[in-house]
Order: sequence, then structure tokens, then C-alpha cells
Amino acid sequence: MVDTRKPSGKSAGWMPAFVFNSLLLLIPLLAVKALSATMPDETYLEDRSAPVLAEARRSMDETFSGISNNNNTQREHWASLINEQLEARNMSAARGFLLAAPQMLSSDDARAIHAAAQADPSGNEDERLLRASLLFLPSYVRAGYETSARPRGHDLIETPDVIPARVETVDGSLYVDEESATQIRATTLTYRPTFSVLGRVEDLVQNSRSWLRGERHNDFAVKLTGLAMASPPSSTGLSNNRLQMAASVLKTAWKSNRLHPDYAAELTEALNSALPESVLQANLELAMADVAPLNVRAVRVQDAFAQSIDPFAAARLGNDLEELAVIAEATSVLGAVSLLEHADSLSELRRARIIAEAGGDRAVALVAHLGSEGLQMDVQTVRWSQSVILQVMALAGAIIALLLSVLVSLQHAMRESRAKRAEKKARKQAALAAA
Repeated sequence: MVDTRKPSGKSAGWMPAFVFNSLLLLIPLLAVKALSATMPDETYLEDRSAPVLAEARRSMDETFSGISNNNNTQREHWASLINEQLEARNMSAARGFLLAAPQMLSSDDARAIHAAAQADPSGNEDERLLRASLLFLPSYVRAGYETSARPRGHDLIETPDVIPARVETVDGSLYVDEESATQIRATTLTYRPTFSVLGRVEDLVQNSRSWLRGERHNDFAVKLTGLAMASPPSSTGLSNNRLQMAASVLKTAWKSNRLHPDYAAELTEALNSALPESVLQANLELAMADVAPLNVRAVRVQDAFAQSIDPFAAARLGNDLEELAVIAEATSVLGAVSLLEHADSLSELRRARIIAEAGGDRAVALVAHLGSEGLQMDVQTVRWSQSVILQVMALAGAIIALLLSVLVSLQHAMRESRAKRAEKKARKQAALAAA
């Protein structure tokens, strides 16, 4: 005889329970996989694509907007920040705050600056914006900027331009006005990152001789200078100009004690690996073994450094120098030093490179004002590839299935509860009828 009885509540609810427990195990795995595909990692620091730089620039603009948010004092605060950097002789940072004027000033001032920049026929976008922003500085700060920007370790070109603009002078400030017109004479100060502190080859000969005699204890500066002057492009992967520019940044930071201790130790180890001391010392002693004219000895010393280079270690150091060269090209040599001093590793240096490429001297201004927090302005964009989309959809499907299994379990429990109450009521009625 076939058993037609309904399965018990325990046996009938095994399926929702099994699905529920399985999903509890599956969802964390899917979540980890999806998050690993969408969350930032260190690989994006090597990305120089337009979306990454655009996101970094957007983040920088938002940060500048938050630096000065009081409409009554915005212009005064902005001018004081520029004056503060002028007093610190940080021209890159002062220029960065000038370029960030549309974000830091009121909406009316921002529109006026953009109008003045658009009316300027010469120069690139940043140069026009810089000249327009200068008009909104108090006269003493503007004069201080133009005075401080005179060539001092920079290769600056001073170009007088006539900017056609509609302006109105109010309490020493300049606004764009639709009813009046005049011409403003301004000065364009264009930075050229050609500054070098490496010196001449003859200086390298003298410093190398002193190093061999133990008279100079600055091994880092001597080795770095020799590497920059003697290394072929195949060793570090940089052209001679870019290598010497990056070495100038690093040597300036080193000699002015502006390197983070952790990163200084890392760079020292990398440089010592690229130029092993025992090999370099032997080659330099051989180069200076006999008397020779200075120009001949200079060639020999350069050859000694070139022959002492470990190609693999030099390529590793070249990664750091490449980042420094890009930063110096986007800002200036001294601007690159300002960013370098807040980096404690190659990863942080790459963050500095991203914001420097995205905003130029704006990056120097941010870091000068915020310190190491200014290096966190880069933002990675999530790349929604087909694989990432499928992973997110699988996670969403698993969560929906979990919620459905919970709903089914609740409905099953409610049915069982109603059945038990009905059965109890029936038994009670049967007992009363029997009595």
C-alpha cells in the first residue's frame, strides 16, 4: 500500500535550509572576488591614461574648493596663501594657487577670471589663466609675485603681453564688467625645468678624488652625479636630459635634507646596488692612477662610472628617476622637490606623479598646504569590463537568492505554525466532544 501521508515539516523544509546555508558560504567568496576586481590596487599607480588623470584633476578641484569656502573672505584667504608661499620662496606652489583661483574664489570671480582668460589671445590655457588670476590679487601680493619670479635657479622667460579685458577697479581689486573696457598689461612667467645642480664633469673628477681619499663622506651625491653623467640611456631607460633633470631633483632634496628617512634609506640602497662601492672604487683608482690632463682624466672618470654600473639595479633605480623626471617636467625642479619630500616610497612618488601630471603646479600648491595628505588626491576609475560585470551580477543574484530562501523559510514556518495551531484546536474540540 502506498504511503500517501504528507512529509513532516522537518523533512519538507530541508531544501530552503540547504540553499540558505550554501548561500551563506558562497556570498562571501563572490563578494571578495567582486571587490578585488573593482577596488583600487597598486597597479593603477602606473596608469597614465586620460580617465585616471581626469579623476585626479576633479578630486584636486574639489579639494581646492573646500580650502576657502567663506564668501566674505575667500579672496583675502586665497591671496594670503599665495603670499605665504612667496615668503617661503615656493614659486611653484604660489603659481599653483593662482591656477586654482576659479575653484577657490566665488562663482562671480570665477566667471570673471574665465572671461579674462578667454579674452587673452596668447599662450596656453594655464598661462592665460595665470595672467587673468593675477588681476584679482591685491597690488602688493601681485608685485611680490612678479619680484619673486625673477630668475633665481630657474630658467624663466619674462614676456610682456597686453590682455584685452573688461574690468572695473573696486578697492584695488579687478572685476570683469560688461559696460567698461580697458587694457591690462601683465607679465607672463614661464617655467622651464632646465635647472641642474650636478655641476661640470671637472667637478665630478675632483669630488671623486676626494671620495677616494676619504675626504668627502657624501657618497650619495658623488655616486648620483656620476650615474647621471656617465650612465648610458640603456641602463636607466631615461634620456640624458631627463636623467640629469631627475638626478638634480634628487640631489637637491638630499642635500637640503628634504627626503623622507624611509625613502632616503631605500634610495641609498638602490644607488649603492647600481654602483657597487668596491667595483667603483677599483675603477676610479685605475682611472686616476697616472698623471693626465684634466680633460683626459674627466673622460676616464666618466668611463669608470659607466663600467661600474650594474644594469639590473640601475634599471630599478631608473623607475624612481623616471617618476621624478615626469614630475619636474609637469611642474619645475624645485616643485618636484616639494612633492618628493612628502613621499616615503616609490608608490607615494607615483601618487605625486599622477597629481603633477593632472594639475601641474596645482599639485605643488595642494601638497604645500595639506602636506602628505595632498598626495591622496588621485582617484582610480572602475573599469567595468565584462568579467567585472559578471562577477557583480553573480554577487547580486546570490544575495537575491538568499533573501528568497529566507522568505520561503519564513512562509514555511508560518504554515507549520498555523497547521500546529489548527491540529491543537482540533484535538481540543475532539476531547470536548468525547467528554
